[in-house]
Amino acid sequence: MELLYLYVHNDKKSIKGCEYNFSPNYKFTYNAATKTFHMEWHRDNLPHKWFGDNILNITAIIGKNASGKTNLMECIIKSLCGQDGGWVIYLHKGQLYTNVSMLYSDIEFSFDVKRFSRWGSPLNGEFKEKISDTGVIFYSTSMDRPLSKRNSYYSKFKDISNAFLLRKHISEIGNTPEFAHISDIDVMQTGDIFRLLLFLIYSRDASQNILSSIPIAVPNTDWAYCRRNNMS
Repeated sequence: MELLYLYVHNDKKSIKGCEYNFSPNYKFTYNAATKTFHMEWHRDNLPHKWFGDNILNITAIIGKNASGKTNLMECIIKSLCGQDGGWVIYLHKGQLYTNVSMLYSDIEFSFDVKRFSRWGSPLNGEFKEKISDTGVIFYSTSMDRPLSKRNSYYSKFKDISNAFLLRKHISEIGNTPEFAHISDIDVMQTGDIFRLLLFLIYSRDASQNILSSIPIAVPNTDWAYCRRNNMS
């Protein structure tokens, strides 16, 4: 399975009416006025197996901090796992597929694409045309990423991000005092806040200008990929 395109109507965060092409071999566009998807071109820009036997394509998403990179990754995950997110077009065994079901009768495609009869994840085993050899894996070094409470409802989705691994569900903690229910990452975040407050307090001097801003650099890298193996 190769992800080719994503259109996000509104992720209610930072992405609205945006489309993304992820393949050098295809370019799709969406006309919101006519509610029609178009294929602008299809060509073979890269030789077969350019990235080897197991990788179909590689796409880098580059941008400044807080530009919406993580939001885009979450939209991709939700789109593939049947949790809204956006509309995708993907290639599987030579056939183009989309998650825009036939229930959306007002949305049209100017090219041949396979649409499911109902809404949901293309990885869902309940679909007759399911893609059984693909799963979605998400990894992020960010430790302050909001943890999705709906993770268990995603179809074939595995979260191995630092935020997910550091935060444990309360049922995994057992009968411990209330203060012990705070995860390690929450403790570290609380400590960082107090250190910043102390820095502001003790760096203020009547003879100096009041400190108005603090530059903080936080490395943040996240990525997701589809692997062509059943996920255990």
